[in-house]
Parts: sequence; structure tokens; C-alpha cells
Amino acid sequence: MADECADCSNQAQLSICIRYCYTENDAWYVTEDFCGFVELVKTNAETISTCILNKLREWGFDLTRLRGQGYDGCSTMTGEVSGVKTRITQELSNAKYFVHCRSHCLNLVVVNSCQSVAVVRNFMAILGKITWFISASSKRKNIMKSVMKDEGQIAIQFDLMYDQEEGLFSQEKRLLPTLAETRWTSRTDTLTWLLKHYDKVLDILDEIQNQTVGNSDATSYKMTLLNFEILVVAVVTQFLLGYLRPLSIELQSENCDLVEAHVQARSLAASFLEIREHAEEAFDGLFKRASTIANKNDITINKPRTSGRQRHRANAAAETVEQHYRINIFIPLIDHIIKHLNDRFPDDIKPMLYGFYLLPRYFCKLTEDIIGSIANEYINDIPYPDDLPQEVHRW
Repeated sequence: MADECADCSNQAQLSICIRYCYTENDAWYVTEDFCGFVELVKTNAETISTCILNKLREWGFDLTRLRGQGYDGCSTMTGEVSGVKTRITQELSNAKYFVHCRSHCLNLVVVNSCQSVAVVRNFMAILGKITWFISASSKRKNIMKSVMKDEGQIAIQFDLMYDQEEGLFSQEKRLLPTLAETRWTSRTDTLTWLLKHYDKVLDILDEIQNQTVGNSDATSYKMTLLNFEILVVAVVTQFLLGYLRPLSIELQSENCDLVEAHVQARSLAASFLEIREHAEEAFDGLFKRASTIANKNDITINKPRTSGRQRHRANAAAETVEQHYRINIFIPLIDHIIKHLNDRFPDDIKPMLYGFYLLPRYFCKLTEDIIGSIANEYINDIPYPDDLPQEVHRW
């Protein structure tokens, strides 16, 4: 396991750790040890991979026993063509199991998908600014509480940046959740709240521009929310990200079943593919929802101006307003989610995860087919792979 960061002198340092198992007094233990820091001259994949292998050899490790790698999700480390994990696997074929936080992988599916569609990327950036604009000031936050109380509701302190998720979700959310990059379900929560209280958010921004310093920002944010394209993006994004929320929570559970979570991720990809195949029917309901919110808030239902010379996918020609947003927002976002789910939760890692079922608590999930998959996957590590079914039965 390795990660790179800069020290106080701004010099790149690579920290290297190893995770290994050993036996003592007829019992097996799994341990992680920090090996040391290594100064990096360059931070490209070739330099990092060479540095890791050379240092491990220098420290006396038998690299034929290396079975896995664990890094963050940046392209330098995880690139399929020439990333660090690929380069090391090419030299050490048994080190093919790449470990990356599964919940972080799912978050990267969301981040990368949103970044891939320009209008969605811009909207998420603006939404983050709006939530921080309102919550960063006690005066503006009090205005929000006042507006929500005017509706006969009791304002409850709510902030997704804290880790008291169970307590927070047991209460009705009355205030706008802050959009936090490190709170992986916050995008869905913020979007859900926004669409439920769209008129109130506009009222809050109205009050802010009338009462406080910073009214120019409030005016700008209000004009943004009065744009029908932004409203459609909010509805579409909230709908699609809602599918990912249960899996994100499951992956963060202490008792997460890695195989089952992987199956759920593959099932999600299949669900999105089904939606993609029936895009016209699926988007019809979303467009009606966006239109209902638009009519309630006097937002003009239209599409952006398109030029005769098409250079961007977001300007793809369409005959109707609904068709425009389906072709330029809904379908591209689904396509990117499917792609990133397939990239980060591929089918071919499932046999590796089956080894998880050799833990005593998961023995009940072992079948003949699963035991056979484990024997084939770890054939170089099991002394007598043909006898694995008998060994498991004896356990």
C-alpha cells in the first residue's frame, strides 16, 4: 500500500506500508506495518512503480508472495494502460488484486460522471456554492430558519458534514444540507431537499438580497435557479444518484459483505442500462416533475439557444424542449454512470472476492461453485487446490 504527499519543504514523499498474515501459536493474524517514506524525484507512474518495487526488494521482501496492491483512485496509480498498479502487475502477475475503498470507488463513479457532462458539472459547483453561501453566515442561516418557520415548520439544526448520520436521518430535515465532497451521500440529500423546497430556497435568496450584505451573490444564485435547464439538471441528477445511495451506505457498513456489495454494484449497472434502453419513457416522468416545479415558481420552460454549427454534445439538435434535455443531459449522464460503474466494479474481480467467504462467519454462503472459483483463483497459493472442498468441509 502506498500514497504520496508533500512534506513541509514541499518535497514529494511516498509512504509505503505492507499488509501481511502470519501464524503464531497455531493462530493466524493479519497485520499492517509502516515501512517508511521514500523521496520522489518525479510523481509519474513509472517513477512510483519502480520506486515501490526497488524499495521492497531492498527491504528484503520476496515479491513472488505479493498478491495485492492498495492505492488511491487517481489515474497515476490506477490507470489501466500505464498506471502504477498495471506496471506492477505486468512484472508480478500474482499481484493482480487491486484494493481501493469500495465506497470511495462508488463516490468516484458519481464525481466522474458529473464531471463528464458539462452542464451537470457546472450545476453541482453552483449548488455547492449556494449551500455554503447560506450556511456560512449566521445571519443568512437565521433567514433560512425564519422562512422555513413561516411555513409552520420547526427548524432543526442539520449539517451533513457531521458523522451522526443515524440521528440526523431520524429527524425531518428542515434546513438546507451542506454539500460536502467528503460526505458521499450529501449530493443526493442536498438535491432532494432542494427540489422539495425549491420555492422556499428562492424565498430565502429573496430575503437575503433584501436584508444583508452580499445581496449581489444572492441575486446571481436566484437567477441561476430560475433557469429551467438548471432545474432539469437537478431533477435528473437527483433521480439517478438516488439509485446509488443505498449501495453507498452499505459499502460503509462495518459488516459489509464484499461479494454481495459487488453483486449490488453490478445490479445497479444493469438497472441503469435498462433505464437507458427506455430513456424516453423514464425521462417523461422527470420532465413532468421539472415542469411542475417550474410552473409553481414562474420559471419559463424552454431550451438554451443552439447554434447552426454543432461543436458540443450539449448542443445536439432536438425538435422539442423535452427531447433536447433527454438527448443532451439525461442520456449522457446515464451513459457515463454505466461506464464508470463497469470500470470500477468489473465482473472479473468477483472470483477474488469469493475468498472473503472463507472467513468462519461467512461459511454458510459457500457453495460448490464458489469453492471451485476460489480454488481456480488462488491456485498458486493453495497447497492442494483439488482438495479444497474436503478441506472446507473439515473446517
